[in-house]
Amino acid sequence: MTRLALAAVAVIVACAPHEVALGISEGDNGTTFEVPAGTTVQLSLPAGFHWELSPSTPSGTDVLDRTLKDERTIWLLRVRGPGTVEVGAVGEPTCSSADPGCSKASRSFRVTLRVK
Repeated sequence: MTRLALAAVAVIVACAPHEVALGISEGDNGTTFEVPAGTTVQLSLPAGFHWELSPSTPSGTDVLDRTLKDERTIWLLRVRGPGTVEVGAVGEPTCSSADPGCSKASRSFRVTLRVK
């Protein structure tokens, strides 16, 4: 195979969509999951909040993508492993910046990934 062909294959693989092996959402708060090393995890948190991972890149993970879809915040994370990974997020209500009298409270989210 020529160098050009190898480069083309590398670009195609790098640009290919990530296959999600585990989907996590707000209903999973406080849950522990067992996953193999290299697993791609999709974390989807609810609309109405400005969500940030805490820490911004959880130890033992690679953040592959962060998007907003239907006002939900969605991350794709790849776990490296083996070990234990704590994935946390803090959500500030979106109304807090627009309305100083906003009655919504901040929210927190945390799951544990045991990586084999």
